[in-house]
Amino acid sequence: MYLIHYYYLSSLTFPRSEPEGKPVFTSAHNTSSSSIELHWKPPPLNTIHGEFLGYKLTLQPRYDDVTNPPPPNVLRDTIEIEIKDPKRTSTVIQGLKTFTQYLVSLRVFNPTGAGPNATVAVMTDEGSEY
Repeated sequence: MYLIHYYYLSSLTFPRSEPEGKPVFTSAHNTSSSSIELHWKPPPLNTIHGEFLGYKLTLQPRYDDVTNPPPPNVLRDTIEIEIKDPKRTSTVIQGLKTFTQYLVSLRVFNPTGAGPNATVAVMTDEGSEY
């Protein structure tokens, strides 16, 4: 006679880690002299390694050390935005400097931390005096 044991697991715990996948920018362009529009595709879900909480977006003006050196307050020019909607795949950012190139970084995050950056450069429009 054989004795068979059945075990029911109510929950499994796996070690969590930061995401390894990164989003892919599909479009990045200016919409005015002070705004940009970004579109992206999320990384594969199996690279998130946990609950997909959203995106961390960072914008920083790009400076050329020769013709356009960074001002002393360059850290204050950095914009950080947390998008707490993993289904979102686009955004418009307003209130930017006129005719300025921005380095935009986007990464996904889970409860453990954030994954690697996807980056793109985009420039606001020159604007008009009228």
